[in-house]
Amino acid sequence: MTRKSFTNYLSECVFVSVEIDHVHGDVVSFVVRLMYRCDPHVVCMARYDTAHGCPHRDVLNASGRLIEKNWLLGLSFSEALNYAIHDFKKNHESYLSEFKKRKAKRS
Repeated sequence: MTRKSFTNYLSECVFVSVEIDHVHGDVVSFVVRLMYRCDPHVVCMARYDTAHGCPHRDVLNASGRLIEKNWLLGLSFSEALNYAIHDFKKNHESYLSEFKKRKAKRS
């Protein structure tokens, strides 16, 4: 098994962290995290992964607790990986806005 990791910065404080495990070119697992850097902390706002044997998205609160899970039924791991990266690139501003709203309600 081979692991590939990379990071894409989407703004000054938001980035996507990607880890992909593959065997002979086939994706066998992945995690794609949408991260928010609010110095001195870095927190995960949402992630897509293949835990439980099925790709899904987890939306998290400021404490890192799960508040929503959305299954990506019918997608292969490779399709779900591409979907996840595209979703976070396209919608990172709305994820950040919602995350800040949840954080403000908690305060």
